[in-house]
Amino acid sequence: MGMIRLAIELYSFVIIADAVLSWAPQFEREPWRLYVKKAAGFMVDPIRKMMPDGIGFDFSHLIALIILQLIPTLW
Repeated sequence: MGMIRLAIELYSFVIIADAVLSWAPQFEREPWRLYVKKAAGFMVDPIRKMMPDGIGFDFSHLIALIILQLIPTLW
């Protein structure tokens, strides 16, 4: 169970890093930024597609983090 929890915490860090880096456009074309965006997009992009268009704020990172935190609880 410890390895699963560690993997969830590391992936949560990647999602948080992607959300913070999305506010910094100067890093948009950096190679490491593209890796972070691709890794976080694995879970965030499907959530983003299900969100309604008229919200005005992207809550997909927050929803992904909530889902990740529920996994060990439900396990």
